[in-house]
Amino acid sequence: MAKPESGMKITAVAVRIPARASVEPCTSVLCAQLFTHRFYNWPFIRTWNKFLYGGFILKFILGLIIGILILPICGYFYFRFGYAPVATAAAPMPFEKKMASMALRARIRAEAPKSSPIQADEPNLTAGAKTYVVNCAFCHGLPNLPSTAASKGMFPVPPQLFNPDDMVTDDPVGTIYWKVDNGIRMTGMPSFNKSLSTTEMWQVSLLLNKADKLPDSAKAALNPTVAAPAKK
Repeated sequence: MAKPESGMKITAVAVRIPARASVEPCTSVLCAQLFTHRFYNWPFIRTWNKFLYGGFILKFILGLIIGILILPICGYFYFRFGYAPVATAAAPMPFEKKMASMALRARIRAEAPKSSPIQADEPNLTAGAKTYVVNCAFCHGLPNLPSTAASKGMFPVPPQLFNPDDMVTDDPVGTIYWKVDNGIRMTGMPSFNKSLSTTEMWQVSLLLNKADKLPDSAKAALNPTVAAPAKK
């Protein structure tokens, strides 16, 4: 930079710089506009705007309504035109066994008695055996005898309660009592609370709960081939 020659007069020029406060509003507006531009260009925001203003929300609501209605409508026509299996030889409906078992377990868990009001002694077990022969053996069989022809034609096939594979000795006696008392819908198992007394139902329940360790008198009552002693 050249030095000023001697005798030259240097004049200072004042330059006015705008105050900072007057620049900030302009900068803030620019930042806001920039942010808004970028915000509305985010993929999620663009999709949401299309969803709201492009007719997607109407289509979504309409699809939701159709989805809710289509299942019961299909179910109605499934039963209305005879596609549902109703014969005992027909295959079960989808999820029929699972849904029925789930509902039954939940109901029994909530309502079954926790204990028996009578003892599982020999008189009660023998009385239960006699009641069983009259009311239950037709479907559920007797010890050492084949199942009846009628039980083979039922759906579901009733368990043979003196067959080791079908015994309910592991079930709580209250669970057995609930089934005897209430029956089980759509299985052929009736409710016995109109034909048997509460004591008789408990005696049968105890009999089935102890089916693998019955006294001789109860076993004899379950054996129709044992002749009654002749009266003198």
